[in-house]
Amino acid sequence: AKSLRAQKVLKVAPIPWDGTEEGEMHAIERMGPMFVAYRVDAWHTELKSNAQRLAMTSLLSFFEYGTASQLFVGFLILATSLLMALRTQPYLDHDLNNFQVYSYLIECVTLLFGICILSDTDVSSTA
Repeated sequence: AKSLRAQKVLKVAPIPWDGTEEGEMHAIERMGPMFVAYRVDAWHTELKSNAQRLAMTSLLSFFEYGTASQLFVGFLILATSLLMALRTQPYLDHDLNNFQVYSYLIECVTLLFGICILSDTDVSSTA
Protein backbone atom coordinates (compact mmCIF):
# COMPACT_ATOMS: atom_id res chain seq x y z
CA ALA A 1 0.00 0.00 0.00
CA LYS A 2 2.86 2.38 0.75
CA SER A 3 4.40 1.87 -2.69
CA LEU A 4 1.03 2.55 -4.33
CA ARG A 5 0.68 5.72 -2.29
CA ALA A 6 4.21 6.79 -3.25
CA GLN A 7 3.37 6.20 -6.93
CA LYS A 8 0.08 8.08 -6.46
CA VAL A 9 -1.92 5.09 -7.73
CA LEU A 10 -5.47 4.47 -6.62
CA LYS A 11 -6.42 0.78 -6.57
CA VAL A 12 -10.14 0.04 -6.97
CA ALA A 13 -11.63 -3.42 -6.55
CA PRO A 14 -13.59 -4.90 -9.49
CA ILE A 15 -17.15 -3.61 -9.54
CA PRO A 16 -19.91 -6.25 -9.83
CA TRP A 17 -23.29 -5.68 -11.44
CA ASP A 18 -25.47 -4.41 -8.60
CA GLY A 19 -28.83 -4.13 -10.35
CA THR A 20 -30.00 -1.06 -8.41
CA GLU A 21 -31.14 1.00 -11.39
CA GLU A 22 -34.35 0.07 -13.20
CA GLY A 23 -32.67 -0.32 -16.59
CA GLU A 24 -29.88 -2.40 -15.10
CA MET A 25 -32.40 -4.65 -13.29
CA HIS A 26 -34.24 -5.21 -16.56
CA ALA A 27 -30.99 -6.00 -18.39
CA ILE A 28 -29.89 -8.47 -15.69
CA GLU A 29 -33.27 -10.21 -15.81
CA ARG A 30 -33.07 -10.64 -19.58
CA MET A 31 -29.34 -11.11 -20.25
CA GLY A 32 -27.85 -11.51 -16.79
CA PRO A 33 -26.47 -15.03 -17.03
CA MET A 34 -24.19 -13.90 -19.87
CA PHE A 35 -22.79 -10.84 -18.11
CA VAL A 36 -22.94 -11.12 -14.31
CA ALA A 37 -19.70 -13.14 -14.11
CA TYR A 38 -17.77 -10.30 -15.82
CA ARG A 39 -16.48 -7.06 -14.41
CA VAL A 40 -18.62 -4.09 -15.41
CA ASP A 41 -15.88 -2.63 -17.59
CA ALA A 42 -15.46 -5.99 -19.39
CA TRP A 43 -19.05 -6.34 -20.64
CA HIS A 44 -17.81 -6.82 -24.22
CA THR A 45 -15.90 -10.01 -23.36
CA GLU A 46 -18.82 -12.25 -24.29
CA LEU A 47 -18.94 -10.63 -27.73
CA LYS A 48 -15.20 -11.24 -28.18
CA SER A 49 -15.65 -14.83 -27.06
CA ASN A 50 -18.43 -15.37 -29.60
CA ALA A 51 -16.28 -13.86 -32.35
CA GLN A 52 -13.46 -16.22 -31.41
CA ARG A 53 -15.84 -19.21 -31.56
CA LEU A 54 -17.10 -18.06 -34.95
CA ALA A 55 -13.55 -17.79 -36.26
CA MET A 56 -12.62 -21.24 -34.92
CA THR A 57 -15.71 -23.02 -36.24
CA SER A 58 -16.53 -21.40 -39.55
CA LEU A 59 -13.82 -19.06 -40.81
CA LEU A 60 -11.14 -21.66 -40.20
CA SER A 61 -12.84 -24.02 -42.67
CA PHE A 62 -11.87 -21.70 -45.54
CA PHE A 63 -8.18 -22.51 -45.06
CA GLU A 64 -6.52 -25.60 -46.50
CA TYR A 65 -8.49 -28.38 -44.81
CA GLY A 66 -6.47 -30.91 -42.83
CA THR A 67 -3.12 -29.17 -43.22
CA ALA A 68 -0.65 -27.75 -40.76
CA SER A 69 -1.39 -24.25 -42.07
CA GLN A 70 -5.04 -24.60 -41.03
CA LEU A 71 -3.94 -25.66 -37.56
CA PHE A 72 -1.47 -22.78 -37.45
CA VAL A 73 -4.22 -20.25 -38.18
CA GLY A 74 -6.30 -21.82 -35.41
CA PHE A 75 -3.29 -21.60 -33.12
CA LEU A 76 -2.91 -17.89 -33.92
CA ILE A 77 -6.59 -17.27 -33.11
CA LEU A 78 -6.29 -19.12 -29.80
CA ALA A 79 -2.95 -17.50 -28.91
CA THR A 80 -4.52 -14.08 -29.48
CA SER A 81 -7.45 -15.05 -27.26
CA LEU A 82 -5.03 -16.33 -24.62
CA LEU A 83 -3.07 -13.06 -24.61
CA MET A 84 -6.28 -11.02 -24.40
CA ALA A 85 -7.51 -13.14 -21.47
CA LEU A 86 -4.18 -12.69 -19.67
CA ARG A 87 -4.21 -8.95 -20.29
CA THR A 88 -7.81 -8.13 -19.42
CA GLN A 89 -8.73 -10.66 -16.69
CA PRO A 90 -12.44 -10.09 -17.46
CA TYR A 91 -14.07 -12.19 -14.73
CA LEU A 92 -14.86 -11.02 -11.21
CA ASP A 93 -13.75 -14.38 -9.83
CA HIS A 94 -10.00 -15.00 -10.05
CA ASP A 95 -10.58 -18.76 -10.45
CA LEU A 96 -12.70 -18.18 -13.57
CA ASN A 97 -9.89 -16.08 -15.06
CA ASN A 98 -7.42 -18.88 -14.33
CA PHE A 99 -9.77 -21.49 -15.79
CA GLN A 100 -10.10 -19.50 -19.03
CA VAL A 101 -6.33 -19.02 -19.33
CA TYR A 102 -5.63 -22.70 -18.67
CA SER A 103 -8.25 -23.84 -21.18
CA TYR A 104 -6.79 -21.59 -23.89
CA LEU A 105 -3.31 -22.85 -23.01
CA ILE A 106 -4.40 -26.50 -23.33
CA GLU A 107 -6.06 -25.78 -26.68
CA CYS A 108 -2.88 -24.07 -27.94
CA VAL A 109 -0.73 -27.02 -26.86
CA THR A 110 -3.15 -29.43 -28.55
CA LEU A 111 -2.96 -27.50 -31.83
CA LEU A 112 0.84 -27.32 -31.60
CA PHE A 113 0.94 -31.09 -31.15
CA GLY A 114 -1.31 -31.47 -34.21
CA ILE A 115 0.97 -29.17 -36.21
CA CYS A 116 3.97 -31.30 -35.21
CA ILE A 117 2.19 -34.52 -36.26
CA LEU A 118 1.05 -33.10 -39.62
CA SER A 119 4.44 -31.56 -40.32
CA ASP A 120 6.16 -34.86 -39.51
CA THR A 121 3.84 -36.83 -41.83
CA ASP A 122 4.37 -34.24 -44.60
CA VAL A 123 8.15 -34.57 -44.29
CA SER A 124 8.10 -38.38 -44.20
CA SER A 125 5.70 -38.67 -47.17
CA THR A 126 7.89 -36.45 -49.37
CA ALA A 127 11.10 -38.28 -48.46
